[in-house]
Amino acid sequence: MTRFDLIDPYPTSEHGAGEEDDSDSDFEFDFDCDSAFLDIVPQKSLDALRQLDISELPRELAAATLALQERTWELWSKFARGVQREPGELLKRCEPKVCHAGCHRRTGRKGTQAMLSASASTKQRRYLQTTFYLEHGLIRGMQQAYTVGHNTLLGMLHHHWTFDKTSFPIERERVQLAAILLFLAYTGARLGAIVESNASGIRGSGEAMSYGDLKLVLLKPPTGLPLLLLEVKIRLDKGKRKRPSAKAITLYENANCPAMCPIVHFLALAFADNAFHPEFMAAGLSPTNLHSFATVEGRTTLEFKLRKDMKKVPIFRFWRSTLHGVEVDPTRPLPASNLNRESRRLGQQAGLLHPFRPYCLRREVGTQLTADQGVGDQQRNQILGHARSETFLKHYLSSSVIVDVQATFLGQESKSDLIKEMGKLTLRRDPNLPKELTQDQKRLAHQDEDLIKAQAELQGTERQIEA
Repeated sequence: MTRFDLIDPYPTSEHGAGEEDDSDSDFEFDFDCDSAFLDIVPQKSLDALRQLDISELPRELAAATLALQERTWELWSKFARGVQREPGELLKRCEPKVCHAGCHRRTGRKGTQAMLSASASTKQRRYLQTTFYLEHGLIRGMQQAYTVGHNTLLGMLHHHWTFDKTSFPIERERVQLAAILLFLAYTGARLGAIVESNASGIRGSGEAMSYGDLKLVLLKPPTGLPLLLLEVKIRLDKGKRKRPSAKAITLYENANCPAMCPIVHFLALAFADNAFHPEFMAAGLSPTNLHSFATVEGRTTLEFKLRKDMKKVPIFRFWRSTLHGVEVDPTRPLPASNLNRESRRLGQQAGLLHPFRPYCLRREVGTQLTADQGVGDQQRNQILGHARSETFLKHYLSSSVIVDVQATFLGQESKSDLIKEMGKLTLRRDPNLPKELTQDQKRLAHQDEDLIKAQAELQGTERQIEA
């Protein structure tokens, strides 16, 4: 018996797991289960179950969901050990308060999800708020969800291109770091939609934004200057990786500030990869003459097509070591762990007093969309890839109020721009912060008694393992 069998009230289906049913009949609910299960399920839950639209249930669990199940069981086991109980027996003895039955169709059975009783939930909460907090030295309270606005991002990129002395394995990574930060800021996408995700079940899959997800277009209006546009398709959004449709966001060039221009960074990578179609390369396409190409008569746009063999090649790629030195890997996408590490380093060296993470840009997009009176919840959810507005309110909304309450009370003109900046990392930046330890500080650190003791314990443990 597995741990999942402890909470599964359904007997084995007449068809094995994964076995297909050729019947064309409608979905049927099977309530021929143990009477003990029926005793603990309220009648109103059974009535709601009969009205459930089974067609909306997934036929199989995604890899990320299975990994989440394993992680949940690890946390449950840790809690059980904290109260000195065996995890399986403790789960079996818990009295369900509500039981959502994932009814099965003839092709197999779905799992069930049980919630703990009020008494068990109270015990778990008490353990987390006392013993667990004390053991790990945790401080209860709401964590400030900092955001990074355009001023902070510009300051970071200015340091990145002007003062950063970091040595990258290949200089392409310097361009990729800046380009990815701009793509995250201008699309509001999750990091896993642009580079290879670190999520369980996806890590190592080789899935990332590829050249086939982008479309470079030259717009030549009847009046005005030509303008380059970049249509970005978010194909690998969370929970939508297997769906054929994907949202597309249009970016445009910023001639006034090349450091903040997504088109410039894309062109640098595309020309380095020789990604454009031979037809355009034969016509003399170069970064300096893109605006001079003529459109077809009667049209105002021209798409710069890419080579077919480049459609599935990731744009942002990792490096590899060869006999001739270090070079860009032709197929391996850049992992999210690499970008998280480099982003944190860049934020620290740029003088940010709090750790910078790529998610700070996504929170800023959500905050600005909420403040924009012309953008509704539905549009914001579409851009951020949320199924419900509650997700933003619960996980993205900053604890810093961006409304000038003082001006509202006094009836004065609002200083909303100043108030908004207080919730960002802009005013919490000090370019003069030390970037590394001095030699004296390093020497004192190596002489620290706690550090010496910890190293001795580590070496002793290593010897025990080797023995």
